Amino acid sequence: MKIYTIGGYEEIGKNMTAVEIDNDIFIFDMGIKLDRVMIHEDTNLQDIPPKKLRKLGVIPDDSILSNKNIKAIILSHGHLDHIGAVPKMAHNYKCPIIGTKYTIGLVSSLIKEEPFSKCSNQLIAVNKKVEIGDCEIEFINSTHSIPETKFVALHSKEGTVLYT
Repeated sequence: MKIYTIGGYEEIGKNMTAVEIDNDIFIFDMGIKLDRVMIHEDTNLQDIPPKKLRKLGVIPDDSILSNKNIKAIILSHGHLDHIGAVPKMAHNYKCPIIGTKYTIGLVSSLIKEEPFSKCSNQLIAVNKKVEIGDCEIEFINSTHSIPETKFVALHSKEGTVLYT
């Protein structure tokens, strides 16, 4: 098992973590760094290409995941520091986006103006498990300032990772 700390570590925002199990990678969250966005408040993010947003420090640098087998993008909740980069980055991965109904609804709103044709969205019921390959993803209730916030447990033969 290998864990990639891509964004949201030693900073607030740009949350993104990846877990590799037997060459399969599961991405947890894909957020923006809100204070970087606020500096450019008169700018529409939809007009800025991902490469420039990475350079500005607005979205995570996911280059470490190039040419990897991404199995799923799993979203813990609907705050922008956890889902805001989905419209700019997720289309690079041919995998489902998994979250609660509320979170997927927010993501759907964000992507209406963005190209998103290469990914499919999959809704996961609250507190349910879904199998992806040899792994199980479980959403566990949590409290936060937005509805349907979840801890996410990734169960595998190598053990369980709990993402909070």
